[in-house]
Amino acid sequence: MTSAAVHYAPDAKAQSKEDKKKGAQKGPQLSKKAQPAYKAAYDAYQAKDMVKAQEQFEGMKANIETDDDKFLVGQMIFTIGREIKDQKLQADGLQLMVDSPSAPAESVNSYKNALADLYYLAGDYQKSIDTFKALYMAGYGKGKIEIDIANGYTKLADYPNAVTWLNESIKYSEANGQIADRKVYAQAAALANNTRDSNLIVPAFKNLVAKYPSVNTWHDAIITFQKSVELEKQENLDLLRLMRTAGAIKYQQQYGDYVEAAGAQALPGEVLAVLNEGLDNGIIPAGNMSFSTHLDMAKSRVDKDRADLPYAEKDAKAKSTGGDSLATGDAFLGYGIYDKAASLYQMALDKGGVDNDVAYTRMGIAQFKAGNMDAAKQAFSKVTGSNRKAIAQYWMLYIDQQSQAANAKTAAPAS
Repeated sequence: MTSAAVHYAPDAKAQSKEDKKKGAQKGPQLSKKAQPAYKAAYDAYQAKDMVKAQEQFEGMKANIETDDDKFLVGQMIFTIGREIKDQKLQADGLQLMVDSPSAPAESVNSYKNALADLYYLAGDYQKSIDTFKALYMAGYGKGKIEIDIANGYTKLADYPNAVTWLNESIKYSEANGQIADRKVYAQAAALANNTRDSNLIVPAFKNLVAKYPSVNTWHDAIITFQKSVELEKQENLDLLRLMRTAGAIKYQQQYGDYVEAAGAQALPGEVLAVLNEGLDNGIIPAGNMSFSTHLDMAKSRVDKDRADLPYAEKDAKAKSTGGDSLATGDAFLGYGIYDKAASLYQMALDKGGVDNDVAYTRMGIAQFKAGNMDAAKQAFSKVTGSNRKAIAQYWMLYIDQQSQAANAKTAAPAS
């Protein structure tokens, strides 16, 4: 159930006043058999003697003879249950009301909605789910009812079904040209994470970061993906490159993972840039021994490594296979020489003998960093391996967001 209040049915006192306005024969009427117990309960209710009123319930139910009796007895039980804050009594009364053909047709669904809410509050989650589902099938309250159903499944720890119903609410909003509230996306992502099923986790976090992009949502989406799949070190490196690009690295451990994946010996330029960033923003504390070791190693290698780049490029061009071209492209990428890196990745693909998914992923990164958005997306779209395809899709999502932001800025009138 959402945080909204229970949708209460009209109580017996209010109904009695309404009937007087309309005329005695307009509303439901009690049979003679049902009248004595009902009157005793009503009089006790008016006298605020709720104990005495409850003593009449069995007699009232036993003397139900007509559909009108069922509706009015249910209404009385609901009213007294509400007065004494007894959710089970309220549910019992509402159930009689909705089971009666005398219930006003225009009110039946609102009664059922209140009934489902009461089942939820009383802890009868399956009954709440079943009642909300019947309303959903009747087309009542779409967009919200799905969330109520999801909340019931959450209480039953049935997280896959909870995610499914939250997604239905999201789809309903999209079909009506709207974006669901951020809380719905966040709830779907959190519950998907509880399933430990990457087939639910990854789409849920992608939806969240797609509709509500921020440093925090990008951070959460990436670390959740990292936890949900087994990533090789080089796969993780390209994911951490995205995290850094999005400004979403928040913890020392993430910088540590980045440095370990890149390697101070293999990519000293990139490692040096990453460590300096972490030191500058204060996430890496000055004097940390572990990071200092990597920093010293990167500093000792970076000048010679960069000076050797032209020779490495020449050697790569001379080779018949693409391994050296790929490695040299990585070096240029680490130093921020993106156009050169992209051309070397293309060379590696043309020559062959390399992991195409790695080459296309890094070509996409290089092209994006060089400002070539379309070329970047084209490269990422060619990645096919399971983990790398997901990583490429995250990069493409980020590219789309950056492109949209740039277009919006261009279109904005000058102040």
